[in-house]
Amino acid sequence: MFPQVSLDDALKLLDKSIKFKHPLAFPPIVAILQQEKEATPQNLFDLYAVIYLSAVILIIILAADLLFSQILGGNLFPYYVFFYSFSF
Repeated sequence: MFPQVSLDDALKLLDKSIKFKHPLAFPPIVAILQQEKEATPQNLFDLYAVIYLSAVILIIILAADLLFSQILGGNLFPYYVFFYSFSF
C-alpha cells in the first residue's frame, strides 16, 4: 500500500526539509536516525527518549499556559512555542 523507502532516502529527505524550515529543529533525532543503520536497541531507546521528553516538556508548557491564562487572562502558548523551538 505504501511505497518502501530506504533509510538513506528518508534521511536525505528529512535533511532537506530541516534545512529549508528550521536548521536547529531536530538535530538529536537526525543524529539518532543516522545511527539507525546499525539498528541497536540503544539507538531506538535514545530516539524514544528524545520523543518522550519532548512530549513531557510540551505537556508542562501547556499546563503552565493554562495556569497563567487563568491568572493573567491571556494566552501565552505562542511565546512558549517560540522559545521551545530553540531549545534543541
